Amino acid sequence: INTISAQFINVEPSDIGPEIDEALKLLGEFVEADRCYMTMLSDERDAVTGGYEWCAPGVQSQHNILKGRNLRETLTWAEQQFYRHNCLIVSSLSDLPPEAAAERALFEAQSIKSLLNVPITVGRKLIGLLGFETVRGERVWSEDTLAMASLMGQALGNAVERKRAEEERRSL
Repeated sequence: INTISAQFINVEPSDIGPEIDEALKLLGEFVEADRCYMTMLSDERDAVTGGYEWCAPGVQSQHNILKGRNLRETLTWAEQQFYRHNCLIVSSLSDLPPEAAAERALFEAQSIKSLLNVPITVGRKLIGLLGFETVRGERVWSEDTLAMASLMGQALGNAVERKRAEEERRSL
């Protein structure tokens, strides 16, 4: 965590993308996930605008599956969790409640067995999600992994927000 966080302290805003890619690789390998990603949300907080993704060897990318889609319409139950600043911790898709039927269908289509999504906030504003997924088997996410993911989500969120602020400043 310290190594990854330190990477973002002095990085130029234009170099943040490659640093995020490397951080996701390190995080994904560290927690033995099959996918690790950072999904960014629009300022209106309703659409996925893009993000970053790392996949273990042999694991298919799902990076663009939600890009441009309205989160409120696509994943209503999960969207409610994120906007309450709750983590989405799913060790088995069978753990999802009945009201998460859309989420279950999407996760099954992506071959997801387990996932952990942590809201990324700047201040109280939700700007994205840090996610970990397994596709090769189910996984119980430990409290240590959850704590690490929360810290890293904030570090990544601060880096992205710094990049946005720098881009805004340069466009003026």
